[in-house]
Amino acid sequence: MANLLDTLVSQVVVIPQGLAFREIQAHLQPQEAASVPDRTLRRRLAVLVRDGRIRRVGISRYVRYFPPHARDRDPVYTGIPSVRRATPFVTRCGNR
Repeated sequence: MANLLDTLVSQVVVIPQGLAFREIQAHLQPQEAASVPDRTLRRRLAVLVRDGRIRRVGISRYVRYFPPHARDRDPVYTGIPSVRRATPFVTRCGNR
């Protein structure tokens, strides 16, 4: 597990623009990618985020993983929403 975690961190750290989940999968060696299921890879990324070794930005399918020090730089526009916007509360008005 430690070897996979180090591999993931080394991939994310070298690209300050961040990587999507599928990009991280594509950067894994073919033998590693075949042996690591999607769910396991997502869990390993969650461990790295929890430990502060990488940062997660975005929601749902728009998540990108960044180096932990990337927040000190100017933000890179990726076209991906980083915050979910609240929808206004709408009531139904009718004549009574």
